[in-house]
Amino acid sequence: MNAFIASILGIGKAIWPYIAPLLAKGTLSALASILPIAREAVVTLWGQDKSGTEKRQEAIAKVKEIAIAEGMRISDSIVSLSIELALQRVKDMEAKLAAERVAVVKPEEKK
Repeated sequence: MNAFIASILGIGKAIWPYIAPLLAKGTLSALASILPIAREAVVTLWGQDKSGTEKRQEAIAKVKEIAIAEGMRISDSIVSLSIELALQRVKDMEAKLAAERVAVVKPEEKK
């Protein structure tokens, strides 16, 4: 697999072990820097009465705008990934809160 990726990037197999960590580190640091912005955008748009597509487009535009204002150079794919990760986190948090509400309500109903 590494040889395949190296060939796509035009990198020799011998150089790949040195390049792969740099690519991964750059991607992870870019993602880490933009995730808080994405999470804020997703939370802001979460309860609005719009379609998922409209919310996603607004979130992407908002994240790009803030990233540019802060001097970040982030690819569109990293922005999209950050939105998806933030959305999943918000959904997980909402499910956890709903489960906790059910757990609190059930013991009171038994009395």
